[in-house]
Amino acid sequence: MVPPSEGAPAPLSPASPALRGFFMPVPSKPLLDKVKSRGYIGTMAATPEAKVKAKIKTILAKHGVYYAMPIGTMYGNSGVPDFLCCVAGHFLAIEAKAGKGKTTALQDKNLNLIVAQGGTALVIREDNLHELDTLLEKLAWTLKT
Repeated sequence: MVPPSEGAPAPLSPASPALRGFFMPVPSKPLLDKVKSRGYIGTMAATPEAKVKAKIKTILAKHGVYYAMPIGTMYGNSGVPDFLCCVAGHFLAIEAKAGKGKTTALQDKNLNLIVAQGGTALVIREDNLHELDTLLEKLAWTLKT
């Protein structure tokens, strides 16, 4: 190995104080098992709405639909649907709800604006997932012919 030239800094190693905190030792299996048994890892249950979103993602993937899921932040727009999709050149917005969850007034306003501009807007729940599947089949066939 060639020593560093005069004035050049020595390469950093994981033990270097400058990198403290960047490298973390991998915990052993017994330690991980102990942590899991106490409920600290992997115990977060999916919310009912997250389960609906997962099913929607499966249906969209089955049909090869492009989609994006905007994340609401203080810098973004509020009330944007959970899924913004493009199906054979057609704009589709999907708001996922679980159980009897209701859309907010702002969500309703955004969904209505999308429809007014020629897009399609849906509120999908566990009990109407089949409607999304049927719509995607019809849209793909109609818009491609």
